[in-house]
Amino acid sequence: MNTLFRTASLASSRVSRFPSRPRGTSGLRLQLKPVILACWAACSVAIAAEQPELPISVLVLNRADVSEKTLGEMKSEAGYVLGKAGIVITWIDCPSSKEPTEATSPCKAPLGDPKFLVTITGGRFAHNSSAWNSRLGYASVRPKGGSYAAVMMGAVGELARGQQLVSKGQILGHAVAHEIGHLLMGTNSHSSRGLMRGNWKVDALHEMAERQLLFSEADVERMRASAATLRDEL
Repeated sequence: MNTLFRTASLASSRVSRFPSRPRGTSGLRLQLKPVILACWAACSVAIAAEQPELPISVLVLNRADVSEKTLGEMKSEAGYVLGKAGIVITWIDCPSSKEPTEATSPCKAPLGDPKFLVTITGGRFAHNSSAWNSRLGYASVRPKGGSYAAVMMGAVGELARGQQLVSKGQILGHAVAHEIGHLLMGTNSHSSRGLMRGNWKVDALHEMAERQLLFSEADVERMRASAATLRDEL
């Protein structure tokens, strides 16, 4: 099933007032209302500090010709957010559809830890009148998780042009982290706060700029349990 990630008035397909969303999908909307940044962010990741790091591998398929600079910023931001949850990412760049696929590609080789695929595409979902109503991506998830997600660079770029708080790379990184969260936690993985909340308000960009848009403690526990189970099943 697909998890949609959108921004709005940002998202994975369970957002309220989502137009014609399929069952089992989740969505995230950004509403333009001022809120106070709470101190929960520092506490939400404390649980991970005293536990061993859990490795995952993320294959990145860049079909949108995203620049190396933006990709590097995406990996830095997503790696930071997941790292605060005690999950360490090994990034593997896959050949794009314009490049020859080789049997020796690292994307073909078996890996020793949980592996996920994130595709960055140049498109976007159905056009909306505002960047704040654009879907950013989706994750294909089952009750216990999933392995594939996509982020729409067209929507990310449009959102980035509509404000000056954060860059395309920062937005892309947090969108990727959000989708990886869905892949690790499975269905019903929206939270009432933090990166996985189903409604992102405008303060989310302020939190993102300050590197405070993180997973909640409950999210951290669920993701770590899933990553540990995947590792033990290898």
